[in-house]
Amino acid sequence: MRGITERQAWTLRWIDGYIRSAGFPPTVREIARALGGVSSNAGKDVLAVLAGKGYVQVTPNVARGIRILRMP
Repeated sequence: MRGITERQAWTLRWIDGYIRSAGFPPTVREIARALGGVSSNAGKDVLAVLAGKGYVQVTPNVARGIRILRMP
């Protein structure tokens, strides 16, 4: 597994905090807003990278289908 960038690590920590606070994962739009209001595609992109590096699992076609597998 490759390391992750600071932005990816921040996003992963934010998702973890969201899950701990709310009890369920955020939506892609909520992730995009947390990244500074960028497009939903940017939220999808960062999730895809984190999934590819083995940090999260994203269940396709499932709302809030994000599961953290490990933290950096």
